[in-house]
Amino acid sequence: MKLYTILGVAMMAVGINADAWAQFCNDDNCSVGCGEWVKVGNPGCLGESGRKSVNFKGDSDWPYALIYTPVGNSQCGCQFACDPNIWPNPGSMGSYVCKKLNADASSFRFITATGCPADNC
Repeated sequence: MKLYTILGVAMMAVGINADAWAQFCNDDNCSVGCGEWVKVGNPGCLGESGRKSVNFKGDSDWPYALIYTPVGNSQCGCQFACDPNIWPNPGSMGSYVCKKLNADASSFRFITATGCPADNC
């Protein structure tokens, strides 16, 4: 974890702005009913119930996992599924990578991790 902190501070010091972005969609191919782009590094809860895929763009040196909150549960801290290493790092802001989501959920949140914590619902 210290290495990531040192890298982040060094990148800010030299003015490198590496941003990862995600956009949740209603179909399996990131083409129907897509929402707004959200910053993957934001730890907030994303109320994206019914979404089937997530589209990524941008660049980040950080590993991310995607936490799923079960349908019908309004507590974002409740986890029943997780995609480890979901961040595909497509490279540049002009590149996009679509990932099919592996479970129905009422909300999602990204965490900085190379794996998944234990389910807790």
